[in-house]
Amino acid sequence: MRLPQDGQVAGGSSVSAGLKHMANLFLSMLSTCDD
Repeated sequence: MRLPQDGQVAGGSSVSAGLKHMANLFLSMLSTCDD
């Protein structure tokens, strides 16, 4: 089973995509605070 690209599938994958988006925001916030 191949994994679809982000934003091309609805349902369960949208949840993991949302989590990945939140993780990216969190990491960018951390890197900003490090400055």
